[in-house]
Amino acid sequence: MRVVKSRINTPSNGRRLCRALAVTCTAGLLLVPKVALGQDKVDDPCARWTSATLDSAFRAVYDSESLIEVIRKRGNDAGEISWQASYVLMATAAMIRATGDAWYLTRARALAEAILASTDAARKVRDWRGTSGHGWSDTRYARDSARIRGPVGDGMVAYGLLVAAEAAREILRRERNVSQAAWWDTVAQQVHIALTEDRRVWRERDGRMTWPDSFPSVGTRNDVPINQDLIFAAAEMVLEDLTGVRGPGDDRAKARRFRSTVSLTSAGAVWPYWWPTPGPGGPDNRAEDVSHAGLDLIYAVRAYKRGWLSDTLMAAFASTFGQRFEVRRGDMAYFVHGRGQRVPAGLTGQPAIGLWLLVKRWNPSIRRTFCGWIDDATSLGSMPKRIEYLLEVALLRESGDR
Repeated sequence: MRVVKSRINTPSNGRRLCRALAVTCTAGLLLVPKVALGQDKVDDPCARWTSATLDSAFRAVYDSESLIEVIRKRGNDAGEISWQASYVLMATAAMIRATGDAWYLTRARALAEAILASTDAARKVRDWRGTSGHGWSDTRYARDSARIRGPVGDGMVAYGLLVAAEAAREILRRERNVSQAAWWDTVAQQVHIALTEDRRVWRERDGRMTWPDSFPSVGTRNDVPINQDLIFAAAEMVLEDLTGVRGPGDDRAKARRFRSTVSLTSAGAVWPYWWPTPGPGGPDNRAEDVSHAGLDLIYAVRAYKRGWLSDTLMAAFASTFGQRFEVRRGDMAYFVHGRGQRVPAGLTGQPAIGLWLLVKRWNPSIRRTFCGWIDDATSLGSMPKRIEYLLEVALLRESGDR
């Protein structure tokens, strides 16, 4: 998942964040004095991260203007909308749900407007089939710089737009702001058009999405990785909640297939990156990794709320975090089975790791781990440097009101 840096990566934003959180700064870096927490709270990394300090941290780092400028210039060519704007929308949606503040509503709409103005049809660009539609093609996953539209690119954009619409519409209807709520209804309608176009190309068999024969893939498989399949399915779930329109896929079959791929162990849940069906190049599979697992968890939480996945399974996902990744300092497993590659623990380098906060209900210590990681990041002055940091802050804000 490529992250494109924007103006959040500046010393001035570091200084702004220092002022917002009322901590000591040196050259724009945050120096978090443990003694300031009070001796009785040193062992609780969430003690300082109150609702107010999380709100301040989010606003100090948030910078959609430069991202919108990038989108206006090159759309989703390098995946900026799929892999950056989508996370910002998810984070802003969480802040809308947590606070109902107009500040977040205004910024969510501005970013959504830029995204909707950057579809292939609006920019007059064509995908590998020579088609220009209402989605967001890119050149990240195909041979010879071919433009592709598929489940993960459009799925990520659609999910970000739809959860923002879901959160905004609830607040606006409560406030009886009919016109603003109606605008978000049009967002859902436009996303519906894009996903319908995708479904005409990307077919599904037994709950598993497959590539079209003409797809210029760089790999050897002819099916879609689990996380890509599931984020598209999650977007269709939100769309159904908003509009009452069901996608053409077999939702229950997909949930059964996903559950069948997950092995429950004493250390939590283990599942693969690919559906366990060999492609033309042979059984090319591996365990899911910590970053892409976040997309699987988005789907899992939505499916759980529909009664398709069990508490036992959700608790196993949460236990996986505790067993494999819950290390405040040092390193952690990169794959969910805990073997092989190790990566630095914390917020430095794993896009969207904050999505593990979605299962903190089944393991409350997950929240404390993320508070500790943010403390570590601020101590190093690295907190403002990654746009997906917003997601961690927003989900922490939503997950507990201290």
